[in-house]
Amino acid sequence: MKQQILKDIGGSLILKYYINGIQRVPSSAKITLYNNLGSVIQEQVAVTSIDPLSGTMSFTVTPEKSADLGENYKAVWEFVYNGETLYEQQLYEVVLQILTNPIKDIDIINRAPYLKDLYYSVIGLASSGSTTTIVYDSFTEETGYWDNSIVEITDGTNEGAIRRCIDYQEDTKTMTLDTAYPIDIDSTSRFKVTKSFDKESSEAFDMVLDDLRLKGIRSNLVISNEQIRELVLIKTLYLICFNLSKDPVDIWFERANKFENNYDNKFQNITFDYDKNEDGKIEDDEKSQQVTQTKAVR
Repeated sequence: MKQQILKDIGGSLILKYYINGIQRVPSSAKITLYNNLGSVIQEQVAVTSIDPLSGTMSFTVTPEKSADLGENYKAVWEFVYNGETLYEQQLYEVVLQILTNPIKDIDIINRAPYLKDLYYSVIGLASSGSTTTIVYDSFTEETGYWDNSIVEITDGTNEGAIRRCIDYQEDTKTMTLDTAYPIDIDSTSRFKVTKSFDKESSEAFDMVLDDLRLKGIRSNLVISNEQIRELVLIKTLYLICFNLSKDPVDIWFERANKFENNYDNKFQNITFDYDKNEDGKIEDDEKSQQVTQTKAVR
């Protein structure tokens, strides 16, 4: 999904750099901004915000650089990692409002209580580790159990760092993290690992926006994220159950199929208050627009 900046308010553009699935920390970065006609609206300038723990690069677009609504604005990033200069381009939009994901883990569990046992935390003191791994000899879970869980270092080396586990191996009691720590994990690092459905929820949110876009609906013209809550929730439940399914006849596949059909029915019949003329208000003729009726403005 394209990043979005609020008209006359501005906002932040974010870039993350990965090698082999691990986020890296650039030593420096610059950025240039172009409008959707190709004209420079921000001459190249140094990016001063690079998170020393995660490596996430962030640049604030000021209100005067976001005065005109539009799609396909362009940010050109130039950054240095391990002595090599790299480049990346990204498109963004200037919009009146930004939809955010309305779904939390508690919403998922309330709708499907049978998922509650998949959501809990373990707190422990690392046995050992590295900049990308945590070893905890007291883990008892099977391989893959902690995949996509949230890991927070609550005390000791790397305190305050939050990462996502991308791989857990039972035989070595090891979690591999998505982003490198600045210092090796050691036996002073106390952590909390929490099973979460955030990955599926975020993926579902993006999928719903993509489905809307295919129907000619620009997400930034849907005034409230509450209007897409049910769609995102059902799509999230579908993804969770589908990912848990091991066989086309098991209970998780049946549940996934049920949620998929439910989503299709909801999507075909949902209506929106849709700001077609982009004035920030909903007029009478913009109320209760069906997805099959609404067309893109530009």
